[in-house]
Amino acid sequence: YLTNNVYDNLVAVACINFVSAITVSLSNALIVAVIAFKPQLRTCYNILLANLAWSDLLVGLLVQPLFVTSEIRHVLNLGPFCKFDTISRIGGIWIFMASFGQIVLISMERYIFIKLPLRYEEIVTKRRVTAGVITAWAVPTVLVTTMITLVSTTGESDMYSTLLTASDLLLSFIFLVYITVIICVNISIFLQARNHRRRLRCEQLPDEEAQRLCRSNKAAKTLRIILAALMFSYLPVTVFFCSASFLDDLAEPRVLYVVSSWCFTFLSLGSLFNPLIYCWR
Repeated sequence: YLTNNVYDNLVAVACINFVSAITVSLSNALIVAVIAFKPQLRTCYNILLANLAWSDLLVGLLVQPLFVTSEIRHVLNLGPFCKFDTISRIGGIWIFMASFGQIVLISMERYIFIKLPLRYEEIVTKRRVTAGVITAWAVPTVLVTTMITLVSTTGESDMYSTLLTASDLLLSFIFLVYITVIICVNISIFLQARNHRRRLRCEQLPDEEAQRLCRSNKAAKTLRIILAALMFSYLPVTVFFCSASFLDDLAEPRVLYVVSSWCFTFLSLGSLFNPLIYCWR
């Protein structure tokens, strides 16, 4: 059923995700617990970080175990695979889209912190942060609920195929909107941080203003590191799915499955990088 090369790749992917799931679960659980049990840490920024850590925690507790189980079933040829692979895929879409939504919220919060420091507390309130978090979870939840409804229906009607294609297009559109917002916001943050560094070098500023600019620069650097890790995690799967239609005619299905498994592994590693970045910065 599997060539030696495919078998070795699937075993490697399963082992990496098994070890990663444990590390992801423990590290993100620690982040969530620290922010939850220390009232002085419950700032708007930390609330967003806690929600990102929560979505990453679900990756380690739910998505990666499902994926590892799916890979083991393929290695041992314990078919049928379709239903279990579909559950794993839908669960991954739900969590990863929610996690990506949290990154969008954090980018917007850091933009306001750096660009509008005097109005930050007026604009960024816990009520608005809560509404943003709920929205970030509601969007993938509605999408996944639609996908589950479609998958659970029987029959191969034209309407079924049309709706399934529409859900995939909607997923791609949401993902594109998220990426566009992140890119635009972070270009503005980069330009503002560069102005801050120029002011620190060239102007004689009061201590309070200098400290504020230093905090803004540190926030911008932290966000850039998070986004670099995000690009490392999401770029392979983005390239793969954008070129999937062309690869169907150029590669065997088994090879495509191995490539998609490695793309998922890179995607999951993002949930490991985030808590390490928090602790470092």
